[in-house]
Amino acid sequence: MMRIFVCRILFLAVFLLPGLSGGAAHARVASLAITPFAINAETDLSYLSRGAAEMLASRIAAQSDVSVMDMALVADAAARAPQPLTRAGAVALGRQLNADYVLFGSITVLGGPVSMDVNVIPVAEGSGPPAAFYKQADSIAGVIPAVGALAGEIRTTVFAAAPLGDSTVTTPSAAAPTETGPPAPVPVAVPAGAPAGAVMAARAPAPAGERTTDAGSSAFVVSGQPGQEQDFWKSQDFEAEIRGLALADVSGDGKTETVLLTDRLLTVRRLEQGRFYKLAEHRLAGYENPLAVDAVDTDNNGQAEIFVTCINKTTGALASFVLELSDRTLTTVAQKQAWYFRSMGDGAIYGQKKGLGMADIFLPGIFRLARQGGQYTAQAPLETPAGERFSLFNLAMGDLTNAGTPQVIAYDDNDHLRIYDKEGQMVWKSENPFGGSETYITTKEDSDNEIGQRFYLAQRIWVGDIDGDGRTEVITVANNAVSGRLFDRFRHYSGAQFVCLGWDGLGLAEKWHTRQVSGYASDFSLADFDNDGKPELVSAIVSSRGAVVTKPRSSVISYDLEGAQ
Repeated sequence: MMRIFVCRILFLAVFLLPGLSGGAAHARVASLAITPFAINAETDLSYLSRGAAEMLASRIAAQSDVSVMDMALVADAAARAPQPLTRAGAVALGRQLNADYVLFGSITVLGGPVSMDVNVIPVAEGSGPPAAFYKQADSIAGVIPAVGALAGEIRTTVFAAAPLGDSTVTTPSAAAPTETGPPAPVPVAVPAGAPAGAVMAARAPAPAGERTTDAGSSAFVVSGQPGQEQDFWKSQDFEAEIRGLALADVSGDGKTETVLLTDRLLTVRRLEQGRFYKLAEHRLAGYENPLAVDAVDTDNNGQAEIFVTCINKTTGALASFVLELSDRTLTTVAQKQAWYFRSMGDGAIYGQKKGLGMADIFLPGIFRLARQGGQYTAQAPLETPAGERFSLFNLAMGDLTNAGTPQVIAYDDNDHLRIYDKEGQMVWKSENPFGGSETYITTKEDSDNEIGQRFYLAQRIWVGDIDGDGRTEVITVANNAVSGRLFDRFRHYSGAQFVCLGWDGLGLAEKWHTRQVSGYASDFSLADFDNDGKPELVSAIVSSRGAVVTKPRSSVISYDLEGAQ
């Protein structure tokens, strides 16, 4: 039914365009070749590839000086071109077709969320730079308004054509909603007993830097408490893929800063009076491959140090480092540390060693660390259950059963959560997977001749009493994979939600979860993000990884947790 509905809507949207239903002829000066969209989905959506391309062609051509070439001819030529199509390949295709511009793109579908990437490449040298466009919708039905928005941006940006007004293009009233941005993290209320990981319909996000409230549409699904009101905040977009995030007072002035880690840069920012501004930055060396970041005041001087877990790309050895902020300048206080770093919420930093092979990615033993001069050395070992081998990235500790005794909660190899007692006996295992990370370690650098094995790190687990009721909660993320979890080597997530679990006497049961967000949640933290005296749940969301002609895109979102209590 959805396929028939979308096909009918796409046909009507194309047919009703002026100029395609008997309008006057228009002068054309630029020829545009539009290739069929590449589809990344688990089901056959070839109809969407054709329909979206045809609708895009119609809307770009309407009342503009653009001539769209015969799409069957273009599709036939594109099918013979090397795939996937690149910028150079698009130029070659354009020359073959004698086109002025080539448009190609992809549609990625994960259950509900749909993302669209479009590239417009000028064929002639010196005729302008390539242009990249990106849109998201919360369902397949939302592709129609998303295509319309893309067409409008391409018309004005590339071809300097006037935007099409509502009276110019008429779409049927049965068309999908016009919200085309990524679904907003708006907490909602679900019935008691709703399964962990249930997904509610998502709303469009607020503009960057704005906070939104919507009575009766909470960002959290709170069991048994409908109608919660919830605030969320979203930062501006950053042209980078954020790998890690940490919240702490790194300046020593009593206010919380946010540390963001990408593959090339570490930045310190602060949210103040609605502005998420930069305090300092540290550029990484070309040989450094950063994996994670934490910020902890280990020396109790009122100022947190920044711990970056890093691997040398050339040797494969750990080359982690530690920074401190002083007068808006980041200074390295320890470098080339052979430790994985991780904080666990108790004011300490923990470390673990790395071996050589895949079996020894994490050597036995997790230690509390202390700085001695320019080196961090092992102190007391972290007591973990006997008989099990843990990494400091996949576990957390706390009184999970509220019985006065700490237990370990950890991810297994399939991203299921498990609770162990101190004897190493498994107390509980989740029915569904959580977590999901795209950050990995390779045994060898990928090359044309040999592909190294990848070991994906686990997501962070937060354990504590979030609502002050004396009972322990567990918060983690559930990233949804385009291909499920079928492939060991390649992972790609494009939907995320956060889940809060609490012990009900038999196991961890869901207390609330956030609405699903389009994108991949790479890291998260709980702290007083906006310095209002109340904790927020803060996450880095990657909405685009970047490709040959597209740029990566990430943002930071935060949830006010009052609506979840």
